[in-house]
Amino acid sequence: MNSFHFRKVFIQRHIILKWRYRQTRRYLLGRLMQYVTFYFIILNIGLFYEVGSHA
Repeated sequence: MNSFHFRKVFIQRHIILKWRYRQTRRYLLGRLMQYVTFYFIILNIGLFYEVGSHA
C-alpha cells in the first residue's frame, strides 16, 4: 500500500515536471523567435537603407 502510494506520487510529480519543462521550452522558443525576427527586421532595414543610399 505504501509503495503504491509512493509510486503514484512519483508519477504525478514526474508528469508535472515534464509539463513544466515543456511549457518552459515553448516559452524560451517563443522568446528566441521574437529576438530572431526582430534582428532580421533590423538587418533588412539596414540593408534597405544601404541600397537606397548607394542608388
